[in-house]
Amino acid sequence: MEPPVRLPQIHVAQVRRRARHPRRHPPPRRPVSVPDLVAALSLPADRQPSLRRLMRTLSFSRLFTRQTSEFAASGGGDEEQLYGLTPTSRLLVNDAGGLAQFVRAMLDPVHTAPCLHVGDWFKAADGAATPFEAVHGSVIWGVTRGNPEFNAVFNEGMAADGGS
Repeated sequence: MEPPVRLPQIHVAQVRRRARHPRRHPPPRRPVSVPDLVAALSLPADRQPSLRRLMRTLSFSRLFTRQTSEFAASGGGDEEQLYGLTPTSRLLVNDAGGLAQFVRAMLDPVHTAPCLHVGDWFKAADGAATPFEAVHGSVIWGVTRGNPEFNAVFNEGMAADGGS
């Protein structure tokens, strides 16, 4: 029987270390409005109110900055909120030195499905060593061999995490 596979995890110290060294990251991007985000992400226009609520929540969580546009602040029009990157959110941008690919790999349904079945795994007497094995019937290396799409996502994520 194969030993359980240990997957890398994002460590708080690693995130802080990367956030303290902004020279490793591209310069901050200009803050953008929700309509600009909707256009840039090619989202349906009816998703704009939901994206606005999400961005507001993420800014209260300090994942993004939030400011009023200079045009609106000077009395030139309706108040428009602009959202910018913080050192932490810069790590999630798809640039060199970021963790976007790693986060994408860790949030892939292949990885998240076992989290939803931990209770079932504890109750089962099927001999599966981990919840991952219980859900997929194989250790992660077997799944990567049998699923080329997940293999590509997983390898990109591991390569991104290896740059710490």
